[in-house]
Amino acid sequence: TMQFTLKQARAYAGLTQAEMAKNLRIDRGTYIKLEKDPSEATVRQLNAISQITGIPLTEIFLGCNSTNVESTT
Repeated sequence: TMQFTLKQARAYAGLTQAEMAKNLRIDRGTYIKLEKDPSEATVRQLNAISQITGIPLTEIFLGCNSTNVESTT
């Protein structure tokens, strides 16, 4: 499956950071932190991001930004 970072998911939906933050009812600065470290996002925020972007939660990459783990199967 394809994996999207939060930034890629937002861009796919055609939203700015400010628009995504407004949709999530959080400060833009808080949203920027989530893009940098998605492990800080709450389940509610992740579910909302999935709904807003139309990307299934299972396809949103939440691990370390510097390492993309690929399936070995």
